[in-house]
Amino acid sequence: MKTTHLGLFVAGALLAGCAGFTGQRYVDNLNAADLGGDGFSQALAREYRDLANFEWNDMMDYRDGQHYAKKGLAAAAGDDVMPDELAMRDLPEHAVADLTDAHDRLVRVRAASKSKPELVAKAQAKFDCWMEQQEENHQAEHIAACRKDFDDVMAKLGSGKYVVFFQTGSSSLSKAALAVIRQAAKDAKGVKVTGFSVMGHTDTVGNPAYNKKLSVARATAVKNALVAHGFKGKNIVMEGEGETMLLVPTDDNTKEGKNRRVEFVYR
Repeated sequence: MKTTHLGLFVAGALLAGCAGFTGQRYVDNLNAADLGGDGFSQALAREYRDLANFEWNDMMDYRDGQHYAKKGLAAAAGDDVMPDELAMRDLPEHAVADLTDAHDRLVRVRAASKSKPELVAKAQAKFDCWMEQQEENHQAEHIAACRKDFDDVMAKLGSGKYVVFFQTGSSSLSKAALAVIRQAAKDAKGVKVTGFSVMGHTDTVGNPAYNKKLSVARATAVKNALVAHGFKGKNIVMEGEGETMLLVPTDDNTKEGKNRRVEFVYR
């Protein structure tokens, strides 16, 4: 058994070494490229350069380092480089719906926000980063960081995503939450959108069955508020995810205000 394990280890090391040897030139070429322009392609190339170097040098993830370097070089050459498709990653089932929604919003923003190339480029790179980390699914802090960066940039782009927060064990909407919902309704009407996707979440206090019901109650509260602002209930898709999709990773039975939330997007 020891011989077998050693053989597998050596084979794996040789494969990693080959990937590193063949991929280094892509990273080196991207680092040497002139990426000083102001357009979207140059901004995207810079974002992928940073990702490629992080994966290559800091994480020693040669596969993804090479992947991002190739995307950066294509962007630098003026190619229309799109965000990664979900099908290219082996994603955990619980993350697919959230990433699908994020991908769809990103594609819409790419088409509508030509005046903000650097922000759109950063959003695309952070989405790819989020999906990569979610596929690996063993560094919760990295998943959360990439996702937060994506959400922060998309908020600056006015992508139609909103978040409201709740007290422990409660599905009641605070004055702050009602103000966010009021703004979301105004924004959606301004761009002639008639529907929303609403997703409720909890922290890890309580058992999973209770938190599932609580997340549905929170999503229902937001849905009802949107209906009160003139949107038809049939156009509002609603889900409750319980404690399965934490924004801030925590241990079980831990209070965390940022996890007690409803995220909703117009569509």
